[in-house]
Amino acid sequence: MLNHSIFVSMKTRRIKCSRVQQEASVFFQKTVQNAYSLFHICNPTPNHIFSSLSKNALIYDFTSANVIVRSMFEAYINMYFLLLDKISDEERNFRLDRWEKHALTERKIIVEALGSKHSILETDAEEINKFETKIYESKYFNKLSENEQTSIRKSKKWTKLNALEKADLAGIDRSQAEYLYKILSNYTHSESYAIMQLHSIEEPLEAKELCNLSMIFGEMFLSLSLAGFASVNQDVLELAYQNEQVVELIKFWNQLKSKKLNELSQQRI
Repeated sequence: MLNHSIFVSMKTRRIKCSRVQQEASVFFQKTVQNAYSLFHICNPTPNHIFSSLSKNALIYDFTSANVIVRSMFEAYINMYFLLLDKISDEERNFRLDRWEKHALTERKIIVEALGSKHSILETDAEEINKFETKIYESKYFNKLSENEQTSIRKSKKWTKLNALEKADLAGIDRSQAEYLYKILSNYTHSESYAIMQLHSIEEPLEAKELCNLSMIFGEMFLSLSLAGFASVNQDVLELAYQNEQVVELIKFWNQLKSKKLNELSQQRI
């Protein structure tokens, strides 16, 4: 799956396409890069560099593996909400406009925090104003209730939905989403559970076993992301379906994402 995903990503870079296709391409590229890093964490190269480690030592950094899967999980549900959800073009453009305005606003805050006077700040401020006008004058916005309009104007977020609600929209069973969000958040924020797991490791093979969950769900989100990209781009669809194993994996994960967690755990994956 990873090898073919890299192939698809490389073949579809810098090609003129629609707004939705371009954003899908970037989401997919990010997920492929995450999967590449995840693969190397879970299949480490024997040490030949650091003298303080024994020669050929293997480091299974399962904590970072889980942080990467959290990123892949959120990339997929954001991709679905923005690009794959069954909504009108009017609403999709409204969501994308809020997404792009938020990105520019975040960059402005980050750059200003560094005390920078970069010319991009002026450009970003102009673009933010353009997006605000576009959002507030859109037909979709004007169909919303007064309370919803006020909420959007006041909000610093690009959507009111949280991660679990976006996972619901993406068709991921709530028991799976809650489990993933809980366990991956512990690793992302270095909470007590994650530190306890590190304490428990006495030999490399135990750390290797703790990479298994990351590999399973990493493959799931890579497969779903490729399927999502293919659903909005005919060229990607044709490239993806050149590989029968990839097609079977996409079907497999599309079916399993909607299963209860206890059903998933019974599968041979």
